[in-house]
Amino acid sequence: MKSDNTLVTVVTEPDLFFNDQPCFLIIGDEVYSQNFAEFLSNYSSSTTVYIGNKDNELRWLMSVFAQCTAVVLDAGYDDFLTGLFIDKSKTYYYNNKYSVECVNVNHIEDPMDYITRWVNEN
Repeated sequence: MKSDNTLVTVVTEPDLFFNDQPCFLIIGDEVYSQNFAEFLSNYSSSTTVYIGNKDNELRWLMSVFAQCTAVVLDAGYDDFLTGLFIDKSKTYYYNNKYSVECVNVNHIEDPMDYITRWVNEN
């Protein structure tokens, strides 16, 4: 059930938002980023969603990564960002061009399925 006080805070570079709540970094398709945030607005707790892309400063991305609960990565979006985040245990990826299961088994078919499962488990 949604509380009247739930809030999804969407953050883009150069901003940072520090709070004790679940936090996601979404890298890739803008449509999924918007859908992700909209879906979380119905979750019972406040959350933070960072929107990352290939134009972001590396320092900002790494700062955001350090505080996030999970990273949802479009592995076909940008090779550099895929290489940077793919081996991290809290990275969940989709749309990969190459098999990367030897470094990360967190493959997801659809980011919306991932967030739906996450909400149902938390």
